Amino acid sequence: DRQRPDERHARGLGAPAARRAPALGRRADLRRSRPRAAAAPEVPEPDEVGADEPASAAVQAFIALHTRALRAADLVFRRDPDGPWDAVHKMRVAARRLRSGLRVFRPLLDREWADELRVELRWAAQGLGELRELEVLIARLDERMAALPDDAVPEDPAMTILGGTRERQKEARARVAVLLSSDRYIDLHERLVAAAAKPASTEAAAAPASEALPPLVRKAWKRLAKRAKAVLDDEEALPGGAPDDEWHQARIAAKRARY
Repeated sequence: DRQRPDERHARGLGAPAARRAPALGRRADLRRSRPRAAAAPEVPEPDEVGADEPASAAVQAFIALHTRALRAADLVFRRDPDGPWDAVHKMRVAARRLRSGLRVFRPLLDREWADELRVELRWAAQGLGELRELEVLIARLDERMAALPDDAVPEDPAMTILGGTRERQKEARARVAVLLSSDRYIDLHERLVAAAAKPASTEAAAAPASEALPPLVRKAWKRLAKRAKAVLDDEEALPGGAPDDEWHQARIAAKRARY
């Protein structure tokens, strides 16, 4: 495949192939391009899975659904890095959902294959984390500053905390652009496309979804219940309440169960 990673990625969402042109020109064409309805995407929209179908079909549909969400948000950011502020957020949510699913469905998947994919998804989500945190912080600062009287705000915006945070945001955006162009990140997308087409499932995944999946979901809920009980017990028993780390672990367990 002689296409550049940007071109391969765009075609995966249905965009036409870019013409052979200088690198900057191709990147500009990518940002201006729109998905072509007639083109078949690399990750088709998954069909609904019936209760009597193999559990592997449900796992495949799960991976396909959130891989599509990750790649769609990625393309939104590439087209306009200074545009929709929730593109990075959507990429991180999709990565977290995929990681949670790969963990919950672990008994139905090749352990090494699933764990390696989870490691790469975590790496990508962490690389996007700084920019997302700054986006949220800026939104909150904007709201607070709008409520201040005019004489309380310096004439030079760069002199405010908000101004300094916006500069940090620009630097974080540049780092995200480097991450999205890295071979490791492109390889992750290629692995996700392959996973959405054919996950590395075990013999247990051949069982009907109605039999194989409920026990896995119950396990996730039990883990959440255990974490929540520990937090509530320590809230009552300890002078300062439950430690922050316990709350954090309970929050992670809640997200995993919800996903």
